[in-house]
Amino acid sequence: MTKASKQMKIKIDGKEVTIAVSKATFFDVQSMSRIFLSGEPDLEDYWREAFARWVTASPSIDFNELSAEDGAAIADLLPSPSEVVTWLNFRQARSDE
Repeated sequence: MTKASKQMKIKIDGKEVTIAVSKATFFDVQSMSRIFLSGEPDLEDYWREAFARWVTASPSIDFNELSAEDGAAIADLLPSPSEVVTWLNFRQARSDE
């Protein structure tokens, strides 16, 4: 994971948790393409991947247990799915001719 670019403190189940979000790298973004090329992208797949790649919590928490409000607060620190789609670098292969 790259250096954290954003941090916030939130209370989760009454305990203060520091959330650190790393900056997305070019290759991170490109690896997300499989989610968006599937015909019917699943936002759950996107957010699970984004949280796993870019978010750390101290003390550690189970992201599967987050309330909708806490999850949304953390998601606000991450690139949105539409933002990632604009960063994807789909290009036609070049020929050597």
